[in-house]
Amino acid sequence: LSAPDPRWIDSPRYKQRFRPNLNTVCEWQFGDIVRMGFIRPELSQGEKHRYPFQTDAEGFRNPTVRSKIDIAALGDSFTDAMTSPLEEGWPARLEQITGKKVQNYGTSAFGPQQELYVLQDYAIQHQPRNVILAFFAGNDLFDAEHFDRWEQADEKPGEETTGWRLPKRFRRYETLFLTTLARVALPAIGSQRTPAASLENRNPGPRFDRGIYEIPVRGGGILRFAVMPAYLQKLGSPRQEFERSRGWELTQATLLRMKETCDRAASRLTVMFVPAKAEVYWPLIEHSLGAEELQRAIDFSCRYNHMQLRAAEIQANRLAQNDLLHDFCA
Repeated sequence: LSAPDPRWIDSPRYKQRFRPNLNTVCEWQFGDIVRMGFIRPELSQGEKHRYPFQTDAEGFRNPTVRSKIDIAALGDSFTDAMTSPLEEGWPARLEQITGKKVQNYGTSAFGPQQELYVLQDYAIQHQPRNVILAFFAGNDLFDAEHFDRWEQADEKPGEETTGWRLPKRFRRYETLFLTTLARVALPAIGSQRTPAASLENRNPGPRFDRGIYEIPVRGGGILRFAVMPAYLQKLGSPRQEFERSRGWELTQATLLRMKETCDRAASRLTVMFVPAKAEVYWPLIEHSLGAEELQRAIDFSCRYNHMQLRAAEIQANRLAQNDLLHDFCA
C-alpha cells in the first residue's frame, strides 16, 4: 500500500531493523489510530510534528555509540520513541534525571525475541550495570507470536496475499481487509457533524463521538483522546487466556534467557511494565460516561472484528497482564 521506508533494512536475524548512521527527519500529522482507519482524520486535530531522526553506528536511536554505559534500555516503539523527538523518550529522560549513561536500544515493532537478540548482540558488550526491558502490554505477546512465525516460515505475518490476519488467541482469528475496515467500522453516518476544532459550543458534559472521548476537566477545558480498539478489547481477556497463549510461552522463555545473559555479565535485569493507554484511561472513561454511553463506546471499538465486549469484562480483567507479569518476575 506504500513505498518501502528507506530508514529500515532487512536483516536475517532481526528480519527488519533501523538502518545504521541515519541522519534524516521524521514528520507526521496523524497518529496510528487515524492512520489505521479507526478514526476519521477530520475528527482529529492533526497536529504536525517534525524533528531530527538519527541512528548511531549500531542502528539505534542514539547520538553515538558509547563504549561503556550504565543502563541499556530495551523495548519497542515506547523505547525508541520514534514518534517523538529523542529527548522526550524515557531513556533520554532517565539519563537526564539520574545523570547515568543510558543507551537506547529500542526499535519500533520489535518483540521479546528481537529484544533478546539486541541484548546479546549489542547492549551487553557495553557492560551496563542495569538492563531495563520495557514490556508493552498492548502487543508484546502478539509480537512474540508474530516474530516466531516469521522466523519459522521466513514470511512476515501480515503480508500474506489474503490480507491482515489477526491472532485467534486475542478473541478471534479472521482475515481483515483495510478497505472492508473503512466501510464496516467507519460508516458515513454523521460525517458532516462538527469538526474537531469547534469545541467551544459543545455540551460541557462527557461524551463519546465516533471513537473520540471528550471529558471536561477542571478549569473549563476538554480532554480529548482515543484508544486503539484492539488494545481496549484485550482488556476484557482473562488471565487464563494470556497464560494459555503461545505469545506468553515464548515471552517467558525469552525473559529467562535475558536474565541468564545479564547474570553472566553481572548486570541487573529490570522488567518495566508499559500499559496500553486504554488500560490507564479506563477508570476515567468508566467514571465519566453513563452505562449506556459506556457500552456504546465499547461497541464502537469492537466493530473492527465483530466481537462483543462488556464493561464488566474490562472491570474484571483490566489488570490481568499486570498480575501475570508481576507473578512471573517474583
